[in-house]
Amino acid sequence: MIKYSFVVPIYNDAYLAEEFCREYLNVFQQHLGVSDIATQAELIFVNDGSRDNSGETLAGLPAQFSFVRVVNFSRNFGQHIALSCGYRHACGQYVGMLNVDMQEHPDQIPPLLRHLEKE
Repeated sequence: MIKYSFVVPIYNDAYLAEEFCREYLNVFQQHLGVSDIATQAELIFVNDGSRDNSGETLAGLPAQFSFVRVVNFSRNFGQHIALSCGYRHACGQYVGMLNVDMQEHPDQIPPLLRHLEKE
């Protein structure tokens, strides 16, 4: 069962996604103490009608990172709709959102999760 889901809206910035996935993987491998995080954590990229090659870039990620899922919109609906869509696709017990530019670095997730799981 997936325990952690994070939604990442994308608009013309999927070129950042591969590095982001590596960081997310590293953080969750350490947090969960496993090498394959796909049974416990997922990343859901929602491509919000990007006009660049984001769709193609994102399409290759699930083969590289088994914990990645991708949703593509036919046009730009905006960040709030992209997040809502990602939340609907999330399977985790805990669901959050992150920005692909790592404004909030994935290494900040485990302290938050530890706090939430104490409650």
